[in-house]
Amino acid sequence: MEIMKKLTQGHKAKGLYSKDTDWPQEKKKPKILEPITFEDVTVVFTEAEWKRLSCEQKNLYKEVMVEIYRNLLSLGSWVV
Repeated sequence: MEIMKKLTQGHKAKGLYSKDTDWPQEKKKPKILEPITFEDVTVVFTEAEWKRLSCEQKNLYKEVMVEIYRNLLSLGSWVV
């Protein structure tokens, strides 16, 4: 943490306000051409692969899968 403070001490962030850009600010939903399934966006481990994962890796996998599931639920009827 101290190293990052030293490295960024003299750095001043510069940015643009969104109204200063040339990007169109559309608020339309993206078009989905076909329904999405949970299998489309998950990673499946074999039993042997799963046994080789550390506890931290297994916990991260579980957290990511829950997040993916919630994101798919937010899409509503587009999920099969």
